[in-house]
Amino acid sequence: SSHVGSRPCAPTVGLVHTALARAGTPRRSNLMGLRGTSSNSAGSHHGRRSGMEAPSAESAARTTSERLAELEMRMARTEHMVSEMMLAQPRPGLVTPKASGHGDAEDERAVSMDITNTPSRGEEGTRVKVVEDHGDVVTGANDKANGDEDGMEIEEMPQEYHFTESVWDAAIFIGYPQLCISESILLSLLFALTVFSQVFFLGITFFNFTEQQFSHELIEKLQKWRINIGHNIKYYDSNTFTSLTQRVCNPDDYVAEMSSGTSSLVEQISAYLGEENAIFIGPSLVKVALLVWGLTVTAELTRTWDVFRAVRTLPRCRSTLYLRLTSEDLSSVQIAGMGRFRFLWVHLLLLTRSCTAITLWLLGNMFLCHYSISPAEILLNAVALEIVLTIDETMYILVPSRVKGIIDRLEPLPAPPRCCKFRVADLRPCMFFVVLLSMVTVLHLSVIQGVSDMVTLANTTLCGGVQDFVYSTDAFHLVFVSSTNPYNLDPESIESYGHIQAISETIFPHTLPVWTHGNKSRPLSMTCTFHVSSLEEVMKRSSWDVPQSSSGLQAMHGATCADVVGQIPEIERFWNESVDSMPFPPKVEYVRTCAEVQPLCMYFSFARAMCPTTCGCSDPMSELYVSSPKYGCPEACHESEHRQARLPGPPPAGAPADPAEGE
Repeated sequence: SSHVGSRPCAPTVGLVHTALARAGTPRRSNLMGLRGTSSNSAGSHHGRRSGMEAPSAESAARTTSERLAELEMRMARTEHMVSEMMLAQPRPGLVTPKASGHGDAEDERAVSMDITNTPSRGEEGTRVKVVEDHGDVVTGANDKANGDEDGMEIEEMPQEYHFTESVWDAAIFIGYPQLCISESILLSLLFALTVFSQVFFLGITFFNFTEQQFSHELIEKLQKWRINIGHNIKYYDSNTFTSLTQRVCNPDDYVAEMSSGTSSLVEQISAYLGEENAIFIGPSLVKVALLVWGLTVTAELTRTWDVFRAVRTLPRCRSTLYLRLTSEDLSSVQIAGMGRFRFLWVHLLLLTRSCTAITLWLLGNMFLCHYSISPAEILLNAVALEIVLTIDETMYILVPSRVKGIIDRLEPLPAPPRCCKFRVADLRPCMFFVVLLSMVTVLHLSVIQGVSDMVTLANTTLCGGVQDFVYSTDAFHLVFVSSTNPYNLDPESIESYGHIQAISETIFPHTLPVWTHGNKSRPLSMTCTFHVSSLEEVMKRSSWDVPQSSSGLQAMHGATCADVVGQIPEIERFWNESVDSMPFPPKVEYVRTCAEVQPLCMYFSFARAMCPTTCGCSDPMSELYVSSPKYGCPEACHESEHRQARLPGPPPAGAPADPAEGE
């Protein structure tokens, strides 16, 4: 065979000479000397050994030819046996017969037995052989054509390591004599960059992503947010009658105009916990991600272990790396030997690779459990871990082309058969399976369950208990509490109230109806506009209370205590749009006069503000017992001369001026 390398492997020569000596065969140099010896000298030599006279020339020539033929046959058989010894593993499909003590006949049968079909590179499967009592062998691949399964034995395919497109495999050739210095330097830089990238990610993960996100400190912060902000009257929404806590904890029903971070956290908690007794929730996704991540690391460790087992079987030689061509067209190369320092370097590579993978596995588990509870981020984190672990395959594109050519043509390294197996199952995959399930179970009990409990506690702190109330405090820090919806209005009726429609029509003016009066027509809006100082007026009215709003409505058309229905079309339309959504009786048709509004004076402060005279705000003897300004009657009506004249007399000392207030 041809050789690629600096020098032949030293143990190979020793093995050849030892085998030849055991077979009773002279060295190749002596054999070549015999071929060049004349017949007379050969005959004389034979005569001296036997102590007899030298035979005739014809007899000596015939004896020498027979010996040469026999020696050449033994040399061919011995070289074949030595090549098989160098591989440290019989070829795939080679079956060694039982020892029967027949000497050369058994050796010849062992050599001639390599006639079975050899599977292609990377092919997996099993081979079936039939062993008869007298030792004859019949081979076949998965052959059951004979129909007789007695005496059939399933033999496992030889264990081999196939080199992959990885920086770890390419780093084996750093310093190989056939590579130039620049190629070895580039391989060293790629190896260092691969290790640095993985170690750098390990450092970031260890110092930033292994602590539990939902800690007791976070729970305390959420509790402070709930007390100081979530129910504060400052953040009460008068349009939807909700507190900030209601809007944050019910994102499907409301939009929170602030606390976006808290709103995002609530959404993540809802996605992680899911519905009660659900299966496809955050903890289940974390366990699946842990299992997949464990399988990825297991594949990496399995490849590392296969390299270790294969390298151990290689013979040691004086050259740094001994490559042997195994085909005439130079399409395949085999590693047939390895020097001492190269052997130590490969073991250092394997130790670094395995330690990095194990550390990534442990820290990656903490990363998946603690860093985020968002299902989307959990999936992205699992993918990121796999990218970091397989970064050596990504960097392989930068490996020198000559190294790529060697790796592409390298034949698999044969490895000894695994000892950890039984007839029923291979223990290595079973062991990995048990370890992975055990690790996921331990993480579930010790980490995932704790994270789920803390997430549940955070959800209770944010959105548990009563949500629909607001509070305020006075100068003495006394707390005053009120329901956010004291009239128990239905959310759908609130959405159909007139102010929602008015704002929507302002956003899209083309939806406004047209109001026609005589020969004039214009869009009929439900909003109030100001021609001068409009921004200041709008800002001022945002802080008005009920008495101020009632007096402002009267002032819009220059009145103080007068009926305004029918005088302002915009207000009339707003009233009719709003009153239809109110759940209180009695129901009325479209109103155009205050007489039609009178049945509603006892129910709505807005009715008393639009029709104070009809509702009786200025008449103390009317049936309206809520005639004070805080219930919607304009302040001017409460102080009008008509009201004072209707009073029976001055009130007694200490009595309220308005009977309604006394009540």
